[in-house]
Amino acid sequence: MSLGDLEGFDTFTADEAVAILEERIAAGSSGSKAWNQYVLLSLLHQRGVRRPAVVVKHGKQLIEAWKGRTNMPELWQVYEWVGIAALDTYDPFANECKNALKKRFGDSSLRVRRFIALDLENAEEWAQAAAMYDKLVELDPTQPGPRKRKAVMLREQGRIADAVREMCEYVELFSEDQSAWVQLFEMYMWLGEWRLAQFAAEELVLIKPENYLYHIMVADAAYSAYAQASRDESKGSSSSTSNTSGSGEINAETLLRTARAHYAQSLKLKRDNRRAAYGLAQVCRNMTFAMNFLRV
Repeated sequence: MSLGDLEGFDTFTADEAVAILEERIAAGSSGSKAWNQYVLLSLLHQRGVRRPAVVVKHGKQLIEAWKGRTNMPELWQVYEWVGIAALDTYDPFANECKNALKKRFGDSSLRVRRFIALDLENAEEWAQAAAMYDKLVELDPTQPGPRKRKAVMLREQGRIADAVREMCEYVELFSEDQSAWVQLFEMYMWLGEWRLAQFAAEELVLIKPENYLYHIMVADAAYSAYAQASRDESKGSSSSTSNTSGSGEINAETLLRTARAHYAQSLKLKRDNRRAAYGLAQVCRNMTFAMNFLRV
């Protein structure tokens, strides 16, 4: 089996990809239906997108279709994905998935221990879950999942600064993890750390420059940093904004030009892209204002 089908969805948002695949699932024969359901679940997992209801719905059907293929590794991956999604939706099917994994791999397997840690996390047993993740990291330091879950768990508790620190340590080891950079971007934006948010988004662009959404993220962060610089200017402070990633100062013109370039690139990659078009119009209007009044 090959997941080359996933490459065709690189330019689509998660919602768009889900809609397309669900249409294929509804129209397909039993064989193609099962494969498209696996592609759908794989796509959501690869992007780190949480759609637990979708995963449970299609995963249950897929497990039923593949239940006789116990030697197929994909079946056990589906059990794990569906079990985790069932925990999110408080679906009792989670116990069936856990028992199937235990029967197949044993209580001491890393896969089953990860599931138990998620179950503890779902029950908000934070200390026990953290201890289980620490144990998993100790048993296999090369596995990204437990390290990442510790950061996500801190974010779920509202400990954003701690979550940022943990996620930064994670991306130092697993720098190609797009969903981790997306989470860092979101947390930096929430904290108002625009330049650090821009850095996280730029890392995503380096990983996948053809993704129009990543260019919007860079542009949004740069434009937010410009807006902060403008507010500071109106209060009589310097017309430049501090680069919180520690590489000096970035003036307002540079921020606007960065935002313009990435909104334009996003629009180039996806023509029917209202978010980028609106952002580009706003930036161009503000560039004229900035040139005339802020003397950037």
